[in-house]
Amino acid sequence: MTSKQKYAIRTGGAVCALLRTATSRNCPKQPLGAPEIIIFFFISVMLSFTVQPASAHPQCLDFAPPFKPQWHLEFCSQYEDFGCCDQRTDNVIAERYWDIIELLEAAGYDLCEDMLKEIMCQECSPYAAHLYDAEDPYTPVRDLPGLCFGYCSEFHSKCRHVLKYLTENQLLLDTSGRDMTTFCSLIDLSDQDYCYPNVLKSTDLNSNLGQVVEDPRGCLQVCLTEVANNLRNPVFCDSPDLTMQKS
Repeated sequence: MTSKQKYAIRTGGAVCALLRTATSRNCPKQPLGAPEIIIFFFISVMLSFTVQPASAHPQCLDFAPPFKPQWHLEFCSQYEDFGCCDQRTDNVIAERYWDIIELLEAAGYDLCEDMLKEIMCQECSPYAAHLYDAEDPYTPVRDLPGLCFGYCSEFHSKCRHVLKYLTENQLLLDTSGRDMTTFCSLIDLSDQDYCYPNVLKSTDLNSNLGQVVEDPRGCLQVCLTEVANNLRNPVFCDSPDLTMQKS
């Protein structure tokens, strides 16, 4: 990714890993103490990273896993079965959408309703963290989702006047007025499976969404939420039992 493409910022908060489920023959005969449990947990995670190939995982912009909303989504209804928006977020996106439509009408622009809605609703996609390039804590979160080059070309041709209502990023605004190819290269993602609308068409990304599944090796896809970092000695546990054993 070029320096121009790294134009959005957000720090990371959750990470997904593949954890191998322990079988009874791998379990110790005696109960594990707190330090051993922590050590066993970290070893399990590290083995999962080294043995298992990387796999796609859905993730929201807040780094939480996607979910089935409790209530019907009126606006971004395509994500009401599984996605990253509850009814409140859906309403916020809808209000912003109608505000933009009013501004477009007042300015006499083509409204571009369909493409505008599709782009804005990607915040609700179960792959929102990928679409907005939010997984890397050292790069900025995008104002716009990653658009595949073909879709971006159509957007630039028909609806680039909408861009100023979606972002204040001056580089994107300036580039959109000069060069479609450069503009779309900034909007595109390096991984073509995740750019919109390819992300909707990938069998690997969309099969078993919302289900807990295991691969042939018995590994489950689990999301881990970060609760602490920068620990000097994460496996140390000062408990009364350990103190008595030392004495």
